[in-house]
Amino acid sequence: MPVDITRFEKLRDILAETTGNEAGDIYPESDLEEDLGMIIEADLPRVIKKINHEFDIRLDVPIIADQVETVEDLLTFINDETELG
Repeated sequence: MPVDITRFEKLRDILAETTGNEAGDIYPESDLEEDLGMIIEADLPRVIKKINHEFDIRLDVPIIADQVETVEDLLTFINDETELG
């Protein structure tokens, strides 16, 4: 799937702010837990809340938590929800 650069940059900034990683060190293939050090149960709800606000969408934390491993996985959910409205 082609990466939407604008959405990726917004997501990267949210992840950098939440995880303390440098934005330039976050890539679509970055693993949320292994590469970014996220603790899914603790960090993902905060990330999803910021994503929902930034993109004006409604992602559900339990569904996302079961299905994402990488930044690109998360971006796919954002793209799908944004395009479906």
